[in-house]
Amino acid sequence: MSSVTINLPESVFSARRLTSEEFVRDMRQAAAIYWYQKQEISIIIVPNAVATT
Repeated sequence: MSSVTINLPESVFSARRLTSEEFVRDMRQAAAIYWYQKQEISIIIVPNAVATT
């Protein structure tokens, strides 16, 4: 599995009242939904895109 690193200020997490792990989960879900809506991935791939290791 590939990895992407995004550096964000702590204020991003506190503004949404999320832990960094919850934020990552939300980002993965949002990306999977976006790619699915653009028909770049199939519904079969979505759970794999959202799953955490």
